[in-house]
Amino acid sequence: MYDEMKKQGSSIGDLQLAIDFSLKELKTDSYFASKVWAVLSTTDSIREASDIVCRVYENPEVKNYDPRYNAAVFLRANYAGHMDGDDDPHDPDPEPVLDPEPHEPDTPTTPYWPPRMLCEGMQGADVSVLQAILQAQDYNTEITGIFDNRTKAMVLAFQGENELSTDGVAGPKTFRALGVSV
Repeated sequence: MYDEMKKQGSSIGDLQLAIDFSLKELKTDSYFASKVWAVLSTTDSIREASDIVCRVYENPEVKNYDPRYNAAVFLRANYAGHMDGDDDPHDPDPEPVLDPEPHEPDTPTTPYWPPRMLCEGMQGADVSVLQAILQAQDYNTEITGIFDNRTKAMVLAFQGENELSTDGVAGPKTFRALGVSV
């Protein structure tokens, strides 16, 4: 995705680019097409869709399936009217999806980003965003999507310079210090 972002001159945070890239990969990569896209193109269940994406496509080190499912429900409920794809060609006016665990109207929905933590060995878009934030803060890291030794060293350096606990794990305090709302 990083190469595609560079080619198009877009930001790593460009949601439409991320969606387009993921859909292309899901449809054209033979493994993902048979394992993930086959389920996504036939299911009506947000749970089944979020589980197959999380477990097979993203395969994060931290198995935070429920928060990702809740984020999918939230996004569907709040942004379904803004989708520019053809969600279901047979249903021109789909029913909105409601959160399975209703909350009080004044209770904010917990956002997905930032994740609870990112640490060495993890990979994916969340790590790419962390690397981009570190890079924007003048830390010499590449945007690879892999939380490797170099990324850990940059997190440790940032934590040390900002009087945080130096554990090399990007958690809520580190994200706050990086300027990310937690």
